[in-house]
Amino acid sequence: MLFVHLLPMVWGVIISFLNLDIHYLNKWLAAPFVGFSNYADILKSISTSSSDFLNSAKATLEYVAWTLIGCSILGMTCALTLNMDFPGRNLLRGLMLLPYVTPGIVSAITMRFLFERDSGMINYILMNLRVIAEPISWLAGPNAIIPLIVTGIWINWPFWFIAILSGMQTIPAELYEAAEMDGASSFYRFFRITLPLLSPVLLILVIVSFLGTFNDFSLANVLYGTTPSPSADVLSLHIYNLTFMQWDFGRGSAMAFLVLILLLAIVLLYFKAFKVGRGADRS
Repeated sequence: MLFVHLLPMVWGVIISFLNLDIHYLNKWLAAPFVGFSNYADILKSISTSSSDFLNSAKATLEYVAWTLIGCSILGMTCALTLNMDFPGRNLLRGLMLLPYVTPGIVSAITMRFLFERDSGMINYILMNLRVIAEPISWLAGPNAIIPLIVTGIWINWPFWFIAILSGMQTIPAELYEAAEMDGASSFYRFFRITLPLLSPVLLILVIVSFLGTFNDFSLANVLYGTTPSPSADVLSLHIYNLTFMQWDFGRGSAMAFLVLILLLAIVLLYFKAFKVGRGADRS
């Protein structure tokens, strides 16, 4: 734990106070100490409308928000459907997990082929259905964030499905039977029984998925390489490019540490606002 997590984090913080660039790759310890200059430059750039950091933050939040919305809708819908008893239910449950057990890199490569402008299946289908008149450049330009969102939903929604389904199976059937005898509709039973009793599961799902999606690097890297369009330049890819493509280790480390502080603040506020884990505190 010490060598895998703590020491690299401490070293990253130290680098953020240095002017460590390509000129000091062979003599890191000789890099000039600049204090909080790297942090000041990043924070100063945020105040400008053309800030790369701010643009990346917006792209990341858009990606995270739409991915969570898509995963929650798909996961909840499939969990409600497969929580009912019908022939072939167990087989369908297993098939629902295929996107999750498939390696994420494989799914991302497949999506990249599907969203290709000239030879991709997406444009082929849309043009044959006469939805579009000419091929769309999905992996570049203002539409570039869409393939990333679709890929993120495809890979992560089965996790929501299995977690929600597991939570549903802990709800006593007697509650639904009593509500049905009282004449409660399916709509009423869902919002008055299912959702309230699933809230602990959903609260944990949201924060875990938020952190995983926010920090994801591999999907964006496979889809766009190291030159994404501004609309898909998520923070993980932006920091990687700044650090390892532009060789600006000082500013890259400072930016990564600022993102870490931001995520810690979000997590603490989330836990405080929704009192996640309060059941464990009472026991």
